[in-house]
Amino acid sequence: MLITNTIICDINGERELDVRIEDDVIVEIGKNLSDTNTVDAKGAYFMPLLVDTNISLQDATLNAKNIKNISDEALRGGVGHIVLNANTTPAIDNEIVLEFAQNGLHNIEGAKVDLTLNALKEDMTLSNIAILLKKGVVAPYMSTIAKNNLAIKIAEYVQMYKVTLFCKAEDNSLINSGVMLDGKVSSKLGLAGIPDLSEVLHVSRMIEIARHFKINILFKSIASPRSISLINQAKKDGLHVECEFPFIT
Repeated sequence: MLITNTIICDINGERELDVRIEDDVIVEIGKNLSDTNTVDAKGAYFMPLLVDTNISLQDATLNAKNIKNISDEALRGGVGHIVLNANTTPAIDNEIVLEFAQNGLHNIEGAKVDLTLNALKEDMTLSNIAILLKKGVVAPYMSTIAKNNLAIKIAEYVQMYKVTLFCKAEDNSLINSGVMLDGKVSSKLGLAGIPDLSEVLHVSRMIEIARHFKINILFKSIASPRSISLINQAKKDGLHVECEFPFIT
């Protein structure tokens, strides 16, 4: 099959080319290709399946049905690889729940699914990060409600196993009943706002931890422009810190 007039979008940018596919494999990309079976893409984009690292299950309920549903839905939307958030019920913070979650990965036909572990248990003690990483979890997740001594222990595990730390920057004492970043939009909607200092203070703290331990950090759901500025500066300094696409108010 030959797909013509498609805009290829990949790491090399965008360009309009023809794509020949045989047995579900791309065998040729170029201009003015010919084939008896031709599909005119009419300028549609042709790109690799996407990766989404911010996927939550329905009602955050961890079970095989929800995992299958989110995997199928992702693939239909052009996402080929997803990483489930750690805010599940039950949370993946021990071997029993991990095994239960991994059983739900069998026989899925949609997007590939990877699991993260919750580095902090409900009682604010550390989960068994080392064992869970060895058993197939791709990354630990932590909220910065963790005290400094716990954050440093988690960073040491991340450094030891050379994985990326998924991090939610937040401060329990500043969140109160807020549901979104404090600003014009929260005021217009009549919603309780969260001061940006709740995020900014802990982004700054975790950047320094990343600098000290030379680890990779992915900040989850960043909302403050100041946080983005700090992360951009850290990247210029050579640190391996990233953030998910934010919504800025």
